[in-house]
Amino acid sequence: RDVFPLPDGVPAGWKGIEKLYGPNSKSAGRVYCRYYSVDGKHKHIASIKQVIERDCEAKGTDWEPVFAEYQRKIKERDVLRIAERESRGQLAGEKRE
Repeated sequence: RDVFPLPDGVPAGWKGIEKLYGPNSKSAGRVYCRYYSVDGKHKHIASIKQVIERDCEAKGTDWEPVFAEYQRKIKERDVLRIAERESRGQLAGEKRE
């Protein structure tokens, strides 16, 4: 099944598809995601980092600044989520005591 909306950081021209582990797998029934370029050139890409690398490679640009920006956005999102939880009174770890 198609992943929509795509996670933050996935460049335009890519799609994500959720798949299930097979019945003989230790993780049978669990879901994982693979990314594919819409033009069909790149298939079965496992991580967003690899998607960014392949996309920048195809465009002829350096992938490291793009990936650094992606990581910055993820950390910013995590900080906001933690602040939201704390505002609701859901504390974690040492803050709980």
